[in-house]
Amino acid sequence: MKNNIFKVLMIYSFVVWTASLGLGDQNSTDNEGLCSYKIPRSTFKSYKALADTIRFPEIQENNLYRLGTTVDETILDNIEKVTRKSTALGQGYFTDKRWIGGTSGFNAIIVVNNSNPLPTELPAERRKYILDKCREWGKSDLETEEYLAIKLESYRKSLKNVVKGQLSVRIVNAPSAKAAFEFLLVDAGKSNMVTGAIAAGFDEKYKIHGLGTLSYNQGDCVRFIRDNIAVVISANGEFKDQAVDIAKKIDAMLLKQSLLTYDQLQARCPQVTFTHKRHKVDRPSDSKPDDIFCDISVPSGINYVIPETKIEGTDGTLGILDGRKHLYYDDRREDKTKPLRVEMTVVTDELLVTRVSRDLEVSNSDKGEYQEP
Repeated sequence: MKNNIFKVLMIYSFVVWTASLGLGDQNSTDNEGLCSYKIPRSTFKSYKALADTIRFPEIQENNLYRLGTTVDETILDNIEKVTRKSTALGQGYFTDKRWIGGTSGFNAIIVVNNSNPLPTELPAERRKYILDKCREWGKSDLETEEYLAIKLESYRKSLKNVVKGQLSVRIVNAPSAKAAFEFLLVDAGKSNMVTGAIAAGFDEKYKIHGLGTLSYNQGDCVRFIRDNIAVVISANGEFKDQAVDIAKKIDAMLLKQSLLTYDQLQARCPQVTFTHKRHKVDRPSDSKPDDIFCDISVPSGINYVIPETKIEGTDGTLGILDGRKHLYYDDRREDKTKPLRVEMTVVTDELLVTRVSRDLEVSNSDKGEYQEP
């Protein structure tokens, strides 16, 4: 049964996944109107070079939008072979702060045991490098041999398994079809290839007819947009031949949805309510803080995660108390009589995002219960 679940592991997965995209707030530029996404300054030049090289396609825009979606291992033909998998939901880093779209990711990997005999010696170059370092560090012969043995065991362990296939699916709920296409460029810009080689992947010869509003298939990657939704599928090994089929399945999922107005999207966003429970006894100002409960309402059958919670400049911890979501925090403020600022981000599996910021009265001198307006 689908429940409204807060999954800690999904938060970690999303943080790692977002970092791999090169998207985020830190050290980002406003992009001078060039891009719909916040891009780190370190990679902005390479993105601009790619955007200047690409001939942007003509994409018809309207004021209607599609909801995002998520996928899992059921989208694969060889589910039984999957060794490890992970999913993630998160907020999107758009320059348009009014946009309420989010992101989702799914990763799968096939790992098998290595049937070849494991080496009994380190590769010659690696062994020489370690010996040189040991002499530089002043290690004795015995210490050097012990260190070599540790490195050999680590090397052998790394060869015990063989990766036979890797799959990554990223889906972004963008503020427009143009922004969705720009995400394809942002994602492609992560490649170590030269700009011209990356740009070649967006040539007419790599287009896929009948998939999405616009789509491309080059090498191990399928990229497409369906209206305001961007999808990138990277597949290699035993997953490679499934990439286009997976893209078509996702496109079919998107096409089943009705196009919605912005107001209709907002109506499906999570509704967040904070309740501050004051204790019925007087307590010194340096005592433990009062309880802050969080109630989240989403449409029936929809799941959500909470990728970010902040309480007055320090990270808050979200737990469960008496069956309700409960915010734990250490009130380190000098003036504890002032309202406490609480911020939270909630993302649903329709890739809709709610960001809330509330000032809660938490004075110990005031008893009773606080319910936000």
